[in-house]
Amino acid sequence: MEMKTEDLLGKDKTLIIRADANSKIGIGHVMRCLALAQEWMDRGGRAIVVGKIANTTLVKKIRNLGLEYEPIDVSYPDSENDAQILLQVAKSAPAGSWIVLDGYFLDTIYQKRIRKNHPNTLVIDDCHHLKKYDAAVILNQNLGAETIVYNVNENAIVLAGSKYVLLRKEFRTSTAKHPVTANDGHISVLVSMGGADALNVSLTILQALQALGNKIELTLVVGPAYPHRHSLDHFAQNSTFNFNIKSNVENMAELIAENDIIIGAGGSSCWEVCSIGRPLVIITTADNQIRISEKLEEAAAAVYLGSAEKIDHETIYHAVKFLVKDTGKRQELSRKALEIFDNKGVSRVVDILVE
Repeated sequence: MEMKTEDLLGKDKTLIIRADANSKIGIGHVMRCLALAQEWMDRGGRAIVVGKIANTTLVKKIRNLGLEYEPIDVSYPDSENDAQILLQVAKSAPAGSWIVLDGYFLDTIYQKRIRKNHPNTLVIDDCHHLKKYDAAVILNQNLGAETIVYNVNENAIVLAGSKYVLLRKEFRTSTAKHPVTANDGHISVLVSMGGADALNVSLTILQALQALGNKIELTLVVGPAYPHRHSLDHFAQNSTFNFNIKSNVENMAELIAENDIIIGAGGSSCWEVCSIGRPLVIITTADNQIRISEKLEEAAAAVYLGSAEKIDHETIYHAVKFLVKDTGKRQELSRKALEIFDNKGVSRVVDILVE
């Protein structure tokens, strides 16, 4: 049953999100929680991000979306104040409010402490890396998660699989789904390696694809936590390869739709590309991205080239060159991507929380 804003929450019922963002872990944990917060607020509720966010641009985005932000100076496990701050925020929230924990460092001990004091706790998981979980609801939005057997407290609800994908509103409501057409001699490539790209895969991709020259038009999106801008400037000064750089992009759904091939990391952004139905090439930048990347390739919805630490210029070059020439393969990738989920995942999750 689809619930409407007027059915619901009241302005005080609060979604309290515990997530961090920095150049090492990226911004994906926060971004997918923002998708959850958007749906919660659309139903009349209030949302707060509690965390250590090492980027003023992302903090500004959080506030511009209508959320509040409560900073944590030192994250768990290096500080016991982490849980205290979170529970203090939750203490003032009315009945029916939820805490969302999204971070691999928030272990079983932390989860137990939070749920003991605030039973309405949702844990977002990707890797099934803990021996035991403690939450009212466990969410794993990845392909194949349905087969995971979680060791979790009694009466916990497990939401598993891509039917629960958390998409931000701009992707859930986007109508920018253009069909893949035959190669007319003009192929546009969008490179977006996440909010941080600590390994500077963006530069590796530019170096690999410069041999394609004017066969492609390349746009590179760098995220708010990207620390290597000087290397891009140096490359541009010493190369004849023309490309565009964009930062602080606010129309990502539109930008994805405008391009013929997308190259990205294997995090939550994969779902965004799939929701638009664009051909996707994945290079993973962290171990937790491998499973989703392998599953997307198994579903013929993406081309997975391997990890950033092992990737070479030749592999990137040949993969993209092949897709530039093969319209049929691009069409297949697009079609299969659109079949994976229906963009209603975030609504399903909030439905469970407000039951």
